[in-house]
Amino acid sequence: MTKKTTLDTFLPAFGGFYQTEWEELLSSSEQLYATLLAASEIGDAALDVDDFVEILSETTSVSRHCAGLAEAFCVGFEKDISKQLGFRLGLKFSKLKSPREYDFTTDRILATMPLRSARKLFELSMQERHERLIEAIEDWFTPYDGFLPYYSNVIDDWIGKPIDRWDKIELCVLLDAFVDPEIDDRLFSDIAEGKACSAFEGAVNWKRFEQKVAARRREKAKEFLSNLVFEGEPS
Repeated sequence: MTKKTTLDTFLPAFGGFYQTEWEELLSSSEQLYATLLAASEIGDAALDVDDFVEILSETTSVSRHCAGLAEAFCVGFEKDISKQLGFRLGLKFSKLKSPREYDFTTDRILATMPLRSARKLFELSMQERHERLIEAIEDWFTPYDGFLPYYSNVIDDWIGKPIDRWDKIELCVLLDAFVDPEIDDRLFSDIAEGKACSAFEGAVNWKRFEQKVAARRREKAKEFLSNLVFEGEPS
């Protein structure tokens, strides 16, 4: 039997793409890119911002755009928490998991983490008598009216289980015990000012985009020539 060397984990603190600033970033990235493209247009068949917004919306994969932003979040999360902990955690983006309905949950980022890093993080928790982990477990899994959690909110039930058998939810809670609560806002600002553009570019089908741009230019040129003929006719 092959020994497990990596574990799957969800990343805590990510706000998801439903009614959040991350959702707004999807449309603002498209608008910004359309504005930049329109600014370089010249000539009688020049396309405007509205033209580019329409074409980009038709040639951009929203799921790929979301995944690109999620991957950027994972990269930033890894750097941030590794700096905070004093050792490299080694988180790597796996995929973005989106629910069919957003009634009770939101988008979650799935990543991989080396088993040795999970063990090191657990040992760090042991050194502080699991104080932050206990608090995180209670925040996540204390029952209340209408909520009966699948996971125990008793620390002994957690630490009695070998770390290599922890699932992605349990590891997410362990990460949450150490993560800065403001990390989502901070990473959003960093990504919005940097990698948001490359995430958007990676979601566009540029071949289809160029085809649609060329077709729209022909339409505009034809419209311009028609107006010239009409304006040149005798009254």
